[in-house]
Amino acid sequence: MENTTETVYYYTFINDKGETVRPRRPGTLEAIKNTRLASATPLMSTALEVDEADLDEDGFYPREL
Repeated sequence: MENTTETVYYYTFINDKGETVRPRRPGTLEAIKNTRLASATPLMSTALEVDEADLDEDGFYPREL
């Protein structure tokens, strides 16, 4: 069976204090969109190809820290 890869990206968002935050775990574009953070911005230059099996149920990498 062939492994499927997904592209994940680090992203930033603006927190309640107006500070730019970059979470430790990258996610798929869909996962980033689903964070419901209006200011969530994927950093396209950080694209990483990962095995789909290594994503958690929400689409973030790695499955476990």
